[in-house]
Amino acid sequence: MAPSFYTKNSAVNRNQTVAYGRMSNRQSLRRSDATLDYSRRTLMSEAGPSFLNYPDIVFVFTDIEDSVKMANIAPQLYKHAHNIHDSVIRTQLSLMNGFEVNTQGDSFELALPTVEAAMVFCMDVQNELMQANWGDGVLRKLPLCAPIYSPQGHLQFRGVRVRMGIHLAKAGSFEKRTHTLTKHIQFEGVGYKFGLEVADSAAGGQIV
Repeated sequence: MAPSFYTKNSAVNRNQTVAYGRMSNRQSLRRSDATLDYSRRTLMSEAGPSFLNYPDIVFVFTDIEDSVKMANIAPQLYKHAHNIHDSVIRTQLSLMNGFEVNTQGDSFELALPTVEAAMVFCMDVQNELMQANWGDGVLRKLPLCAPIYSPQGHLQFRGVRVRMGIHLAKAGSFEKRTHTLTKHIQFEGVGYKFGLEVADSAAGGQIV
């Protein structure tokens, strides 16, 4: 049975943890299409990275499961898959007016305006990854990339599996600074590091 979308302690009410298992039917990911469509319209009106000045920041951390193993098995195929992954992440981040804090290899460290925005972003990324044009080589030769179906015949996984973590860092749990050379905004502190641990607890294809 495919895992279902759920929240812990009502993430929409600004608590911290969300979990979701990747599923093929886009409609099944949504408890209310009308609610998420409204959220998108609202979120799209956010004024770029001005939300980085909010007292609380919503961080999203991602990374590809078994990336090192895949890179060692088929370097060129993995490079192709990695590029598709990066494109999907950055396209969806732009649509949600998010901010790319940092990247480390196949990992992204991101900030979004609200918990709702982070939830929509993560769900859309997982769907886009499953529908991406990976090519036969990636799907046949890279571990964990082959299509997997439920006993009922529903597509559950296809392509690289990305673990994603959402964390609402409260005021005082993180520090924001500007890099002296690049002028890029950076974050540090317990609230920021905890977000990394949240993402590490996820399985590939899961949002926590």
